[in-house]
Formats: sequence, C-alpha cells, structure tokens
Amino acid sequence: MFKVNAEDVEWEPYMRDGREVSKVKHLLREENAGAENFYMRVFKIEPRAPAPQHHHAHEHQVYILRGKGLFIGEEGKTAPVRAGDAVFIETHELHGFKNTGEEPLEFICIKEAPKRAAERLGA
Repeated sequence: MFKVNAEDVEWEPYMRDGREVSKVKHLLREENAGAENFYMRVFKIEPRAPAPQHHHAHEHQVYILRGKGLFIGEEGKTAPVRAGDAVFIETHELHGFKNTGEEPLEFICIKEAPKRAAERLGA
C-alpha cells in the first residue's frame, strides 16, 4: 500500500510542444507508488487558459474537482464541464480543455501507465 496527500505534492509544469500549458501533480505512478498499470495525476489550468487538443494511444478518465470550463473534442465539439463531472476519453480521441472561469480548473486524470501501454501496443 502507498498513500500520498495531494497537498504534499508540488505542482510541476506540464509541457506540450515545448510550452507550458498547465500544471500537474503526479500522485500515483511507478516512480513513487510502484503503480504498474495506471497513473493518477491532478491537473490545474489557469483561468481563461486553454490546454491544447491532443490524443493518446490509451483511454483515460477525468474527474473535475473545481472550476468550470469546456471539454473540446473531435471536430471542435464542446461540452461544458464543472466540479463533479466525470469524462471518459477513448483511445486516440482528440481532446483538450479550456478554463472558462475565474478560478483554476482542476481535475484528476487516470491513465494507463506508459510501460503498460508500450506492452499492449507491442512497442
């Protein structure tokens, strides 16, 4: 068993295409918890800021902790998100978020561990 409190984990820059798009706290991963199958992270997007669209070779789940914003999906389709919402993102689904509020948009993201994904994909 491994336990961590999010308050004890530092925010780190989360980079996309060489620029910071949000902050991340790595709560549970192989490096700290020995998690071999799934990682748990918390993201923070500053007020009025976007997190650009991207996709992954794995599905993941998002749970909105605070704030409000937009989930931006395929073909630019949007869906409002707010605290308490859960979002399932399919493998290779184009997705991103935009904070539309005046406070940070924070959410938990659970995804497949990189080693597990590489094994599954035969890499």
